[in-house]
Amino acid sequence: MHDDSGDSFEYWMIKGELERLVEVEGPVLLQVAAKRLAPYWNVNKCTERFVDRVRHALSQTSVLTTDGDVSEVLWPSGSTPESYAGFRAPGDDPESKRKIGEIPLMEVINAAVFVLKGQVSMPAEDLARETAKLFGFQRTGAAIQARISEAIERLVEDGRIRHDSGRLVYMGP
Repeated sequence: MHDDSGDSFEYWMIKGELERLVEVEGPVLLQVAAKRLAPYWNVNKCTERFVDRVRHALSQTSVLTTDGDVSEVLWPSGSTPESYAGFRAPGDDPESKRKIGEIPLMEVINAAVFVLKGQVSMPAEDLARETAKLFGFQRTGAAIQARISEAIERLVEDGRIRHDSGRLVYMGP
């Protein structure tokens, strides 16, 4: 029987593992964090109930949480959505590869900026393709294209890039 009060050993362990995971993988979506933590508690399928248990444990930590477009985003210490300029590319370990829906929008935005800064301007389809490659995707299917297009739209809205004669132009921070 599980003690959901937050005082149990299980919650103490979840909180500790959650804080460590966020420091290594953050920013990370709550759903992804829960999926990564599930095996530690012999949870075979990451259900909404387990996500709620992780969310409860999260509420008792100092981890910064913001509402994301897909799920809550958990930020490592010292990072905020306003100050975060990085993105996490996959490594050699297959576990480091994420699905496009598991990548916080801010990381996709930052990756697109990284690509465009190096080129100054480029067609949108080239920017999408090169941004996708940074996350380990060889092709830009519909979901990947939609997610990167969302990031590009946000950058246009924020005045960081603009459309010019069929190209996207980097305007600055």
